[in-house]
Amino acid sequence: MKKRITLLLAALLVASLLLTACGGSTAETESPATEEPAADPSPLPTEKELETAPTEEAAPAATEPEEAPVPTDAPVEEPTEEDTTLTGTVNKDTVCYQQPNKDVVGTVKAGVTVTILGRNVGAGWLAINYPVDETRMCWIADAVVDYEGEYMDIPIYGRSEEAKTEEGEEIVLEEGYESLVLVDVACLAGPGGSYGQIRTLLAGQTVIVFGKGIGAGWYVVQVPTTGDKCWVTETAIDFQGDEADLRIMANPPK
Repeated sequence: MKKRITLLLAALLVASLLLTACGGSTAETESPATEEPAADPSPLPTEKELETAPTEEAAPAATEPEEAPVPTDAPVEEPTEEDTTLTGTVNKDTVCYQQPNKDVVGTVKAGVTVTILGRNVGAGWLAINYPVDETRMCWIADAVVDYEGEYMDIPIYGRSEEAKTEEGEEIVLEEGYESLVLVDVACLAGPGGSYGQIRTLLAGQTVIVFGKGIGAGWYVVQVPTTGDKCWVTETAIDFQGDEADLRIMANPPK
């Protein structure tokens, strides 16, 4: 009896082992092991690698071509002196005088261009080169000449602050009013005929009135071109200044 039980237990044990073996192989076939994903052949760089990686240099900006140098042997133009000659055009046929409105020299036709040498003092006359003979000058009314600029900006004809005396010394001009001599007149050493004559002033000439006598009737003047100082009756001078600005001159000794 015992022998049968032992054999039965042994048979059960063998059967159990067989069943276990079959179950294990089935599980292996039914649930195969999962494959791990393949590694990325080009992994992303780390922060450190990005910091230390060499950077590409920017391409240099295009520069403009340099201008060709000027040859050193090229001729250099020197500045020319500006021509300051004042010219004007006569706008109608007119007379040109030896003195303003006195002693006719000739006629100047309308449309002729003339060279202006200077102006008179406050009387509206221009000194010009006479177009028929430019070695001569004559006086023409300012109103019949068209030119650029203002009448008072034209230098007074015949005045020269660089004039020299016979000894070669520069003439020092007195402060005063430039005035026109109206008529030919004697300029004296003092106020009155009892004084000697220093020179004759001609109509149309310019003088500087810088003083007057103690009594009425006499101006003390200077001739710009020679520096001569003398006394002249006030009726012979076209004085346009302020009498209060003139110095009071005592009568010189005779």
